[in-house]
Amino acid sequence: MKHLHLWQLERTFTVSDSSILVQGFLAPSIRCHLFSGHMHNYTVPLSLSWLSIDAYHMSGPDNTFVSRVVQGFYNAHLFPKLASNQSAMLVPGSFSSDYNPSCNHSCYDEMCALDATNFYSWAKNDSRVVGMAPWHWGDCSGCDSFKDEIGTARTVKTKAMWAHIGHEIKGNDVVLPDVLFN
Repeated sequence: MKHLHLWQLERTFTVSDSSILVQGFLAPSIRCHLFSGHMHNYTVPLSLSWLSIDAYHMSGPDNTFVSRVVQGFYNAHLFPKLASNQSAMLVPGSFSSDYNPSCNHSCYDEMCALDATNFYSWAKNDSRVVGMAPWHWGDCSGCDSFKDEIGTARTVKTKAMWAHIGHEIKGNDVVLPDVLFN
């Protein structure tokens, strides 16, 4: 039985490819604080296959966020720690909110659709990136009611962009939905 070890700076998962069983546990001693500027001196265990971070913004569309903040962090702090047999996962924010005073539902939809495009462009052009796992599809009842409580399933442009990206990855010819250009 082969195992895939995935280490995220918040949680660690072991995925068995024969049973598709996922077990998660908190690993606070290896947590890193991206936006506060505090970095733990961590090493990446050689047994890990993939590594990711969560880095989201909630203040509206910013075409430089992915490259400046997230990719900048990966380049400075994550990629230098990876061995040649290890890869990175990307975890784009893909959510919305009815409670954030600085970015309403429509604003989030624009922001997350733009971010999806920028994360996908990065993933396509960087051999160190093995995949993407957008956060999150369904509503998050345990999330704070001011930043990410609404899932991608209840967005319009973001959901359409992820569908387009999925079709492109799978190689299906797809016409972009008009909603992406309104």
